[in-house]
Amino acid sequence: MTPNETYSFLDSCRLLPPQIYFWKPFTKTTIYVDTAQRSLLYHIDLYDMTISIFAGDRRSELSEHFIPVQTIDLNSAQTKMLKSYEYVENVTH
Repeated sequence: MTPNETYSFLDSCRLLPPQIYFWKPFTKTTIYVDTAQRSLLYHIDLYDMTISIFAGDRRSELSEHFIPVQTIDLNSAQTKMLKSYEYVENVTH
């Protein structure tokens, strides 16, 4: 799975912030999303079929310091959509 596929999947599931944001790759299955209010990481766990969201800690000077905010279990339609990506098929089977 590529970072662009990760973004596309999260966007299709309407899991990204509604406000204007800038995004960039973080890892193959994680993207960094920056809004005017906060910085977020969205991570797709291909084994558990979950999305984990982490928020940047504004109290920290460290740009890599993120705290867990939410974990979302994918429903069956989202899981099927995610498995349509070739890389995910190879990992989950």
